[in-house]
Amino acid sequence: MQNLRILLLFAATLLSGLASCQKERITPRTPVSCTYQVLNAKGEETSVFVQGQEIFFRYAIRNDTDEAVSLRNNVFDYDHFMEVTAEKNGQLVPMGTPYATLGQSYAMYFTVAPHSTRSFTLAWVEAAPSPDVDHYTPAANRPLPPGIYRTAVLPRLIWDQSPTATTTIPVAAQDFVRRFEVR
Repeated sequence: MQNLRILLLFAATLLSGLASCQKERITPRTPVSCTYQVLNAKGEETSVFVQGQEIFFRYAIRNDTDEAVSLRNNVFDYDHFMEVTAEKNGQLVPMGTPYATLGQSYAMYFTVAPHSTRSFTLAWVEAAPSPDVDHYTPAANRPLPPGIYRTAVLPRLIWDQSPTATTTIPVAAQDFVRRFEVR
């Protein structure tokens, strides 16, 4: 009899525990992740350069899913993409961009294959046009003088989930601001 009471008490406890459990709400994961880096000529991310050393800016969109992701064009803010400013006396002084013109593809969508990355890599002083970026003209920049600089990109990522629904990926702009120094 004692064993039956213990068994019933255990069963009641187990059932009440199961009844009170609620299914965890799953937040949909964004299909892509982005990175913005300031690189040296070896492709290494760094924040310190020697005057005259090559400086590269790389913005990448990675598809973390098993299916191709089609993002609507514009995938970034074309007005200020990779813009460089100098920090002088508490002020930000515009220095320019690594491109003279940057157009967008006429395609409606920008597709990233499954588990792959599409990137845009531009040099501050461009020797030859980058194969990563369509529809652009390199800027006639000179090497940056010694100082502290900032550069940023503002992602605009929108993808279609169905013919009637559009989802916007919220991306914090401050996550894509990079500070670097030329000595």
